[in-house]
Amino acid sequence: MPVTRGPVKVEDREMHGVLCSRVVSALTLMHVRGQRPGNTEKSRILGHKWLARECHHSRERVGRPLPYSETMLRIQCLTIDSRDPHALAAFWSQALSWPLTDEGDNEVFIECPAEPGTVPYPDILFLRVDDAKSNKNRLHLDLRPDDQAAEVARLESLGATRIEIGQSAEPDATWVVMADPEGNEFCVLRAITPE
Repeated sequence: MPVTRGPVKVEDREMHGVLCSRVVSALTLMHVRGQRPGNTEKSRILGHKWLARECHHSRERVGRPLPYSETMLRIQCLTIDSRDPHALAAFWSQALSWPLTDEGDNEVFIECPAEPGTVPYPDILFLRVDDAKSNKNRLHLDLRPDDQAAEVARLESLGATRIEIGQSAEPDATWVVMADPEGNEFCVLRAITPE
């Protein structure tokens, strides 16, 4: 069901969450840089005056600087168990265009290149384990492409496969569920198109 606020229509919760996270990320980055965003800056971040009020974070939290200090926790890495961490890291490195940053016999990191002064994405760590994956993951990655069909085809050429986990029963499913070469599920979402 569309959510309408002012001149902008947000078609679904997924899009609403993306817009909210952009506002919070931008405000966090301003805080890290020592800037205090006023109403003008908040509105300018996405060009939507209502968004700072309407995202799932309260108006009070968005309206004041977000805490970011040495004592605040942040996600350092997502860890994925793997029979062959080198091969799986190579797949995800190509899939995300993130370089391999550290390799050992039993672990491999990939890391998103970060611009100076920005809050970095978490690394992805692939750890060697003896057992194969046996159940559906409780946590998975949702990837946002510019062109869903092209990215699905590219990921298939790298070794991913399309899988069915019940999404075809969802009448409004706009995502494609895939598995990496070791069977870890992930989703390729639809592209966000400007209105």
